[in-house]
Amino acid sequence: MKAKHQKKSENHVKEKQIEQIDNSNDKGDKNSVSAKQKKIGFISDMRADTRFLIIFISVIISICVAVVSAIVLVSTNHEDEKLQSEQTIIAASEQYIDTSIENIVAIAKTVYTNNTLYDFLNVDYATSADYYDAYYKMTENNSLIIAENNNIRKFTIYTDNKSILNGGNISNLEDVKKAEWYNDFINIKKDMIVYCDSENGYLSIIRKLDYYKIDTGDCLLKIDFNQKNLTQNFKDLEFDGNVYVMSKGIVLYSNLEDAKTRNAEELKRYTSFNKNYYTAEIEYYVYARRTSVLEILLNSFLYIPIIAVTCIALILITIILKNIFIRLAKLTEFCEENGKGNKFENIYYGTDEVGRVYQKCSEMITAMEMCENDKKKIRNTMSKYVEEADSVMVKAYNLDAAVSYEKKTSDIGSFDKCCSDVPISFEQELSYTSKYLEDFKNKTDKHLNYKITYHISDISNAYVLPFSILLVADDIMNYSLKTVNECDIEFIIDESEKSYIIVIKEYKSKIMPNKLLKLRAIFEFDSENTDIDFKRGDEYNPYLRLKKFYKDKINVNVTSDSEIRFELFISKDVMHDINAIK
Repeated sequence: MKAKHQKKSENHVKEKQIEQIDNSNDKGDKNSVSAKQKKIGFISDMRADTRFLIIFISVIISICVAVVSAIVLVSTNHEDEKLQSEQTIIAASEQYIDTSIENIVAIAKTVYTNNTLYDFLNVDYATSADYYDAYYKMTENNSLIIAENNNIRKFTIYTDNKSILNGGNISNLEDVKKAEWYNDFINIKKDMIVYCDSENGYLSIIRKLDYYKIDTGDCLLKIDFNQKNLTQNFKDLEFDGNVYVMSKGIVLYSNLEDAKTRNAEELKRYTSFNKNYYTAEIEYYVYARRTSVLEILLNSFLYIPIIAVTCIALILITIILKNIFIRLAKLTEFCEENGKGNKFENIYYGTDEVGRVYQKCSEMITAMEMCENDKKKIRNTMSKYVEEADSVMVKAYNLDAAVSYEKKTSDIGSFDKCCSDVPISFEQELSYTSKYLEDFKNKTDKHLNYKITYHISDISNAYVLPFSILLVADDIMNYSLKTVNECDIEFIIDESEKSYIIVIKEYKSKIMPNKLLKLRAIFEFDSENTDIDFKRGDEYNPYLRLKKFYKDKINVNVTSDSEIRFELFISKDVMHDINAIK
């Protein structure tokens, strides 16, 4: 009650101080208004919304004059017509490509289902004469061989049949297994693809021949498009502009000569359309040539009134804004100076919003100066509370570890000794761990096998929390012995350039997924785990203790596939500092 009464008294004093400052400022302002107002002029007293309305009207007039002039000279449908023509050309281009691809796909399907071809490829020919005899019979009695036409440049069947000779439309598959198109087909893992040759820009249909079973190896069908035919179709387009059909950055077809590649920056202004054809991404880019509005205006001489009106508007805007900006700059300077502790100045800034902001800033600075002292006191008090809380938590964790150690051992040290040995050397911790495991091994009917190895240059100068390794090992060991009667646990201590690495492995069991997730969550960066709290005897206390002390100086990797593997990475700088964990 006494503290509350004192606080109310302090607030009352602060309010009185603010009122006194306000009154003094008001008196000074009233005495100096008349003389200074004449110098500043009526603009300073004009409301901000009125000034901005003038600016807005001036800008609108300028824009309207410019727009009206442009509309008079330029057809309102000009851009729409250009866009429509671009869409039309894209549709026509797409139709060209669609028709060509589907025609080739239909041919590929005919070959794919041809029984005579599969019979021919499925024979292991004893001699070349047998092969040629079978080849000529197939070509005479079958519609397999496709003559090169307007759409097809080349037609080839590739087979793994070693008895088939290269020639005509048949080739050995082994000869092209290093080719780019073959590797792309294998990696895509589709039965049929449209392939774009990055070197020359050719399109091809590649299809696996597996409609019927073939015992002589894999077979592929490759049909190359007739590039010249499609290119000529695009050149015949009656279009005043540029047309590009591209894939992988390569121009496949265009209405221009020698159009090989185009950069992305150049194509930004183009109307575009993308379509996927059997895993191949085909891009259409169309741009119709346009007549600029500026060119039309210059030719019509209507730019003169536009410029004149715009200049008048800019002059009015400049005069009004200059007045605002000058006063705002002085107001900003005033606030910055008073923020450094300087006294208030008796300055008149007008009766508009800027002037009122000045008055409010003066009041706020006064109040903020008073509040800052209170904030400093609160921060100091909170810092003391945080330090005390951390100290209590530190003692709680150490006490918990000591109690756990005392309960688990009978002849190693004493309770008082355990509590006073913070920190302890790495070597001593390993000694405690070894003695505990040996004691456990002798007193239980469970089969326990353990091994401790370390590869550290100077283990005596590395310090750890007491029982940190021991309690983690105990948790893993007991977790394992819940399900099996035998435990094989190994400790490997190593070092890297910046960290000590402690690996604990158990070969007989696995950690349940829910516990594995909780262990990982404890050691996440800036983790605030709400599921696990400090409770006496909690199985997660050894891990919470490690995270509490080492914070961002520790990283943990826990895996449990065929074995439990618990890896701790502790920074060397904290383990070499004997005071770091006190």
